[in-house]
Amino acid sequence: MDQNSIHSIDGSPDDSRYVFQNDDGNIYSLIAMAVAILRRRRQTIAFAESVTGGMLADLWVNEPDVSEVFLGGIVAYGEQAKEVFLEIPSVFLQNFGAVSREVALAMADGVRQRLDVNFSIALTGLAGPRGGSPSLPIGTVWIAICTPSRKVLQKVFLSDNARQRNLIREKACYAACKIFIQVLFEEEMPAHPAIPSHGLA
Repeated sequence: MDQNSIHSIDGSPDDSRYVFQNDDGNIYSLIAMAVAILRRRRQTIAFAESVTGGMLADLWVNEPDVSEVFLGGIVAYGEQAKEVFLEIPSVFLQNFGAVSREVALAMADGVRQRLDVNFSIALTGLAGPRGGSPSLPIGTVWIAICTPSRKVLQKVFLSDNARQRNLIREKACYAACKIFIQVLFEEEMPAHPAIPSHGLA
């Protein structure tokens, strides 16, 4: 794994180009935008979901013509499913835990390879009401995005209210879509923008 190709963000705005702000925006507009970009670029996407349990895929399939870009997803909720369907080494789960940057990245890698897509998004986290610890509180979600050229990892904290289980899952989907749009827009920018000539020969 080329560590230089991984953009790791641990939730601090000072360290992140992919800033997720919980602004309660419209997730369907983000999905429509993402689908339009992928259709224009003739690229495909797939999801690996743990904490969201298929919610992200369910939201995407509401968009018309999404079948042109969305090939499917894998809901790997338990550790056995992660090992069997995404081929995540058991040592990753034992050493790092299911809610970790390592497992999120392995999930994104696994679904991208299994479905042979250009992009993949993976989510793993804690939605409560049980579980969690001072070092890994409920509401912690890791989001991993694989693109044709790099990998993006972001850790977000969505709630400390254990009664908001479904809200945490919804916000995780929104965060994933918003960060994915940011990644897509960044890839739309030319690597070396042309310098204006100001009419000089």
